[in-house]
Amino acid sequence: MKPVIVPAVAFAASLGATAYFGVSLPDGDPSRMIGIGSAVASVSATLLGFLAAALAILASIDQSHLVGMMKKTGHYRDLLHTVMWAAIAFFLALALSMVVVAGWSHPLWLRDVLLATTVAALASLVDVGRKFWLTLANLRSS
Repeated sequence: MKPVIVPAVAFAASLGATAYFGVSLPDGDPSRMIGIGSAVASVSATLLGFLAAALAILASIDQSHLVGMMKKTGHYRDLLHTVMWAAIAFFLALALSMVVVAGWSHPLWLRDVLLATTVAALASLVDVGRKFWLTLANLRSS
């Protein structure tokens, strides 16, 4: 499965659910939106840092037999792309939430896009975690 599939499907499903069921972030009280935006920004920035640490872990095990085999089969590149797409999703969630936190005027649809981007980022984090678990569970020193 291509690494971009998970965040793209989660984004589309979240936007579709928002439109179909009318689920959205609250409208009206600016302090609630600033609170939600700051929470999303905090979580996104933290998880973006964890993804950077995950890349550092990958770099530190670069000389292992498992990573060599992963490079030959293409799994290493897939893992790197998965981490990259997750980082992009969290960065977009962070950027959109900063627009909300800063109090700049924004269209109402931005709330739905922020919600969908956050859902996509969290879904991609699950995919990254699954792939890292598989990698680290099969890591042996040789």
